[in-house]
Amino acid sequence: MRLHNNALLTPLEEPRALSQEDRNAGVVEDVRVRLGTYPNGPTHWMAESAQGVTIQIYCALIASVLLVLWTGRKPTKRQCEALQLYWMGWATLAELENVFGPQKTK
Repeated sequence: MRLHNNALLTPLEEPRALSQEDRNAGVVEDVRVRLGTYPNGPTHWMAESAQGVTIQIYCALIASVLLVLWTGRKPTKRQCEALQLYWMGWATLAELENVFGPQKTK
């Protein structure tokens, strides 16, 4: 995930201690945060390592498959943007549900 330098990150707990191995790998901080302005906004795991980014890509692919199962069609670019806005705390769950419409019937 790429963030602008103006992203609002609210720490939810004290940062976890870093080992020397973490520091050697370039880890600066390990803390759980809320992304966005809503009190119940999403909490994210963001990675910059190749392995971490790979896991995030797999998660995105799984989410796409689940959306196909929910809607019965491929997600559109606008639906993917709506998901990003929701995760950033700029859209509500109701707004997100409105973009995706009702669950497909069997």
